[in-house]
Amino acid sequence: MKIAALIVLYRPDIKTVVKLLQEIESSVDRVILIDNTESEMIAHSALSACVAKPWVNYTALGTNHGLAYAQNHGLGQLQQTDCDCVLFLDQDSRPCKGMIEALASAYRRLQSEGRLVAAIGPVIARNGSAPDSTGGIDEPRCEQTQTLMSSGMLVHRSVLDAVGYFDTTLFIDHVETEWLFRAQRHGFEVWQARHAHLDHVLGERTVSLTLHRRFEVAIHRPFRYFYQIRNLMWLLRRRAIPVKWGLVRLLKTLGVVLLCALIQAPRMSYVGSVGRGLYAGFIKGI
Repeated sequence: MKIAALIVLYRPDIKTVVKLLQEIESSVDRVILIDNTESEMIAHSALSACVAKPWVNYTALGTNHGLAYAQNHGLGQLQQTDCDCVLFLDQDSRPCKGMIEALASAYRRLQSEGRLVAAIGPVIARNGSAPDSTGGIDEPRCEQTQTLMSSGMLVHRSVLDAVGYFDTTLFIDHVETEWLFRAQRHGFEVWQARHAHLDHVLGERTVSLTLHRRFEVAIHRPFRYFYQIRNLMWLLRRRAIPVKWGLVRLLKTLGVVLLCALIQAPRMSYVGSVGRGLYAGFIKGI
């Protein structure tokens, strides 16, 4: 199994990207970098040295076309390689030791059992809290799920051929959500490898709340909640996601925005993101 890592960049920390490329070099056969930044990040010498390697393909789009567009552009490049699978990664994610190998092994095992696997992903840990290897669990364990975070998803090319690429109208949030539910309507299954871990920086900061249990709430910038709310409304109207799942997720998102409006400046921008998101979701085209 040959794996290509697809990473979308947008105004990244160059040192973090270079470190990510160094850490995955021995585990993947190719890296496809799609740069959504307004100016080419290749100008930075540290990244330039990595991009010069023959196993790295770097493309600067020159403007921010959105995550879905950039991923689709990278998938087009994937078709020109001999790689069987694509591993989606974010610029601020760090696969823990053995994660990629664990995902590939779990995928092969599920496939040998006759499972139609749309995607398999790791357990997501926030901000450096993941274990340093896959050794924390005695034996490999996979669980079927409905959704995954896009970073860390391993997908076979044949599934992309059957299901299609990502919906560019969504721009950024819930892009993978729409695709995963679409894949399930095609008869595929979504799996999570509980013995594989990915460190991911989620949001601008994390707030801890204790109600009936402890919650870790990621705080994003206001514009992200516009896309989250709008896109959930669009997907519900299209019947692209289960109604119960979508409504629960929408209520959770509204609750997080309310929390942001109480504790995070600029407060009115968070309130405005709700209004704009609901208006775009209800009134504008889908």
